[in-house]
Amino acid sequence: MRISLFKKFNYIVLTLTLTTFSVVNAQDVRVIDNKGTIRELFVPSVSERFPNANQTVTEATTFTTINFQSQDFAPDVNDYTNVANGITVLNDGRYRITFRITSEVVNNSRVGGEFRMTKNGIAVNNTSSYTYQRNNLVDKNTVTVVKILDLTANDVIGVEGRVYNSSRNTADSLTILAEGSMLTVEKVN
Repeated sequence: MRISLFKKFNYIVLTLTLTTFSVVNAQDVRVIDNKGTIRELFVPSVSERFPNANQTVTEATTFTTINFQSQDFAPDVNDYTNVANGITVLNDGRYRITFRITSEVVNNSRVGGEFRMTKNGIAVNNTSSYTYQRNNLVDKNTVTVVKILDLTANDVIGVEGRVYNSSRNTADSLTILAEGSMLTVEKVN
């Protein structure tokens, strides 16, 4: 920071030059605008997880929890705790949650998959998404869901899935591909 004073035409002019600064692991930053008003800026935080191995969901009336064991970066420990069945938020607020699931047919048959977001193990309204795989030639499908939710501290966000129908005479399954599946939670205010 550099401060300089100039005397010009019987006035004192104050010149203030700020250098670039970075904010790491902060939830809020206060700045003073050009009128001297203190303003609070919000700095978002994020956690992202993905499976470390393929998983299987089967044809059933019940859902299977999708596990997200891996991460590319460690989230701020004051904001999130990553757990196998999802992400725990540690602060109240509004969050943007995104999940992407890529599934693959197992038995060369037509298979319909259903996936949805959960909060504390309970399905979140308006987050169901569906896949349709035809056979081994058209064997992969991806769904992506984005939802804004108001969460409270210690809410756990997760994803669950199942096969809801297939063309086989016996129960079928889908493989959830680790490459192409993820869960992201981002605080937006």
